[in-house]
Amino acid sequence: MAERRGDRAESYFTDTSMMRRVHRERALALSGQRALLMQAAHPLAVIGLLAHTTSLDEPYDRLARTAETMHTIAFGSKADADRVTRRIRAMHRRVSGSLREAVGPYPAGTPYRADDPELLLWVLFSLVDSALVVYRKYVRALSRDEEAAYWEDYKVVGRLFGLKAHQMPGTLKELDEYRHDMLEGDALVVTDWARTRARQIVLAPPCPSRSGRCSRPPTSSPWRSCQTASARSTASRHCHRRSCEGRSCQGEPST
Repeated sequence: MAERRGDRAESYFTDTSMMRRVHRERALALSGQRALLMQAAHPLAVIGLLAHTTSLDEPYDRLARTAETMHTIAFGSKADADRVTRRIRAMHRRVSGSLREAVGPYPAGTPYRADDPELLLWVLFSLVDSALVVYRKYVRALSRDEEAAYWEDYKVVGRLFGLKAHQMPGTLKELDEYRHDMLEGDALVVTDWARTRARQIVLAPPCPSRSGRCSRPPTSSPWRSCQTASARSTASRHCHRRSCEGRSCQGEPST
C-alpha cells in the first residue's frame, strides 16, 4: 500500500504535503468540471488539442482519466507516476497541426502542438486554480503559505508532464500574475463549439438516478459518458456526497 513506510520514500509526496492534504478531500471531484471549462476557453487547447479527442464530447470520461492520473501522482509510487505521465507525454508528442480558421487573436494557420509549454501551463494552471477554488469553498480557507506550498507541489506535476522549471511561475506571486495576464488578456476566447459543450458539462452530469441507472442528459445526441465504466466511476467513487437533481451521489473516498 502507498501509505506504508516502505512506499512513502518512493512517492513524490508525503502525507503531510499540501498535495495530499488537498486532494484527499472528496470535494475536489467538483474541481474537474471547472478545470475543463477553463481549458476549453483557450482556442489552441480546445480546437487543437481537445477537439482531437472525445474530451468535450465525452467530458466525464476525460475527467475520470484526469482524476485517476492525479490520484496516481499524488498517492501512488514514483514508478507508477512516472509510467503514467511518460505515456501521456508520448501521446502529446504525436499531436500537432494548425488552425483551419481564425479564432480570436489566432489567425488561420496558427500552429499548435500538444506539448507546447504554453498550453501545458494553461492546463496545469486550470487544475491548480480550480482545486484551490473548490477547497476554499467546501473545505476551509488556506493561508498564503499553504497556497505557496501547494503550488510548489504542483510544479512537480508540471515537470512530470514535461514542463521545465523556467516555463512555470516560480512563486505564488508570479502565479497570481500569470492568472491576471491570462484572464485579463486576449489569449482566451470561448467559441460557440466550446460554449455548447460547456452547457452539457455543467447542466447534464452523468449522475446516477434513484433507480441506480444513469440518467441520460436531455440532448439529441447520446452521451457515451453515461454508459462508460469510467464515467460511472467518477459519479460513484470520486463524487462528493452532494445532491444531483435531488438525488444523492453515493461517493467513497478516493484514497
